[in-house]
Amino acid sequence: MARKSEKIILPHQQTKLYKRLEKLKDHEAIAKVNSFVVWSAKYLSLVGRDAFSTFTLHNENHSINLLKWADKIIPDETLKKLSSLELMVLIYSFYFHDIGMAVSYVKRMVY
Repeated sequence: MARKSEKIILPHQQTKLYKRLEKLKDHEAIAKVNSFVVWSAKYLSLVGRDAFSTFTLHNENHSINLLKWADKIIPDETLKKLSSLELMVLIYSFYFHDIGMAVSYVKRMVY
């Protein structure tokens, strides 16, 4: 458990996209991304294997893996040209693209 003086580093914060956002020092964008990632994680945890048994698991780890793939395929020269808004949209898209698969236990039982 982290002490009050220690900063907890979330997985998305270790990616090139996020680090570039930090480098731009857009504190509002950074706060929005962090808040969104925490919010989306609880919904992505509702993506169940039982409802989508033929799919690969589409939880928060899947979103983080996509961010890591973006780190590999987006050239550094391109990354340097992206604005805070463009970086936010990319990060959001890796989390939000599967949010429609978040089905509650009750809805799974009804349908």
